[in-house]
Amino acid sequence: MSIVVRLAKKSDIISMEYLLEKAKLNKDGITEHLENFLVVEDLRDENYSNIVGMVGLEIYEQRGILRSLVLRSEKWNSKVGVELIALIISYGWRRGLKEIFLMTHNSQAFFEYWGFAEVNWDDVPDELRKSTHFKEYDSSYATVMRLIKE
Repeated sequence: MSIVVRLAKKSDIISMEYLLEKAKLNKDGITEHLENFLVVEDLRDENYSNIVGMVGLEIYEQRGILRSLVLRSEKWNSKVGVELIALIISYGWRRGLKEIFLMTHNSQAFFEYWGFAEVNWDDVPDELRKSTHFKEYDSSYATVMRLIKE
C-alpha cells in the first residue's frame, strides 16, 4: 500500500464528504475551508486514486478548529493517525495560529497526548462559536480541548 498525505483539492470534496458521512461526522464547512484540509490518498494503482482519510482546520485569524479526523477503518493504524495529527498541527502553526481548539466525544486521551487540554465551553472565543462545525456540538455530550503554541 502506497500512502500519500497532501493538501485537499476541489476534486476531493465528494470523497471527503463520503468519508464524513460514513463516520457520522459533520460535513458542513468543508468547501469553505478546503485549503486547510489534508487528505490521505491510497495510490494502489497509478490510474486510480482513493481518498482513505482526512483531517482539517477551520482558521479564524490566529485560532483554529481541528476537525474531521477520519480514516477508513481498514486503513486505520496508529502510525497514520499520529502522522496526520502531527502534520495538521504543524500546518496550523506555519499558518500563524496561536491556539487550536477541537471538540470530541470520546478521544480526550488521544488528544491529551498531543498537549491538548480540556477547556470550559464558555472559554471558546466567539469567532469559533460561529463555525457551523462548532454549532454541531453540545456541551452535554462533547468536550472542548485547546492546544496553545509554545
